[in-house]
Amino acid sequence: PNSIDNAKPGDIITLNILISDARNVFCGEIHLTYDKELLEPTENKLHKGNFLPDNAYILKNNIGNGKIDYAFGLMKPETSDLGILGTIEFIVKKQGKTNISFDFDNNSNRNTMFIERTSTGDQLPNVEQEPIEIDAPVIPKVSILLQSFPNPANNSCWIPFKLAEDAYVSLTIYNILGQKVKTIEVGQRKRGSYTKAKEGSAIFWDLKNDSGQRVSTGLYYYKLKLGKFSQTKSMVVGK
Repeated sequence: PNSIDNAKPGDIITLNILISDARNVFCGEIHLTYDKELLEPTENKLHKGNFLPDNAYILKNNIGNGKIDYAFGLMKPETSDLGILGTIEFIVKKQGKTNISFDFDNNSNRNTMFIERTSTGDQLPNVEQEPIEIDAPVIPKVSILLQSFPNPANNSCWIPFKLAEDAYVSLTIYNILGQKVKTIEVGQRKRGSYTKAKEGSAIFWDLKNDSGQRVSTGLYYYKLKLGKFSQTKSMVVGK
């Protein structure tokens, strides 16, 4: 329902955001506004609907001050005749009449996406995964790229990795469209663990592209290359 003129204070209103005739949708943003004097969300997030698969990336889920901003990205384009993008519940604070305005930005024309499996067959991690920092004095048995931290990153981030043998290290960062954003030539490194947030250890990124401009908010992929070995993971850049 988009009107609460028949509701009483204390009643719960459930709002389902439906999508229909969806063709090749792989990302989008939802923007809603509501009267905060009459309505209050029961939770501070929008719940994912059945249109979005389990491996969907939730890039933005902000609720407050009469506004709801929700953004998602998919591993591959989704097609559906009808589905629910998200669900939110409101509690009625007082009687009145209001409309919930709604806007959906569908980036379905962006039909390419850069996703790569690692050489060991691992899947890209969930972007909501907690940062991983490992402090191991032993020499790694295998080379591996670890999750960047902090994630999401707001000002800068560190990208940890481990080397099983000496190698020339380079890192390339791509946006969700697969376009190269930044290349960091780390140089020759000896085998060992590079997991600390300090110079000479994990790779530092100031969230700027090759032109020196701060990148926009969203999902990014970072690819570590060590000779013939390469591995890719994902991160989120916040505001």
